[in-house]
Amino acid sequence: MAPYSHIQQIKKEWEDIRVKHSGDPEGMVKATTYLVEENSVDNYKVKSEIMEYIKLLKKIISGNGDPTNSLIARLEASECALKLISNKIEILTHAITGDMTGDNGIKTQIQNLDNIIKNQDNTIKQLNTKINNIKNGSWAIILIVLGQVIALLLNLL
Repeated sequence: MAPYSHIQQIKKEWEDIRVKHSGDPEGMVKATTYLVEENSVDNYKVKSEIMEYIKLLKKIISGNGDPTNSLIARLEASECALKLISNKIEILTHAITGDMTGDNGIKTQIQNLDNIIKNQDNTIKQLNTKINNIKNGSWAIILIVLGQVIALLLNLL
């Protein structure tokens, strides 16, 4: 029973005793004695349950005799683990984004590689254009030489 409803129940019982035994002092004393006795037993049961619960909480908090299993030790271990995780996240963040000391992170390095690849693509296009120009020039030279050879042959005949 919740504490508030228990208090309301007791108040109701006291009021019932007053109303029922208003003209009967002996009956009022007996009813009051019975109510006090009943509530004393109930209070003793509740107090015993509370004491058992407190013992259980003490075991949980203290680690049941093993200080390494105590709630405080577990909280300290959790704090240490959280700090370690936080440090690892900070290291990863610096690795990805870089930092203010000029150290380039992975993101910057990927951008640099992307720029290098774009530059290489442009260089390859320029080299292909030059190779085509050389091929065209080679054919022109071959045709000129061939024309000279034909002209010499015609003069010899």
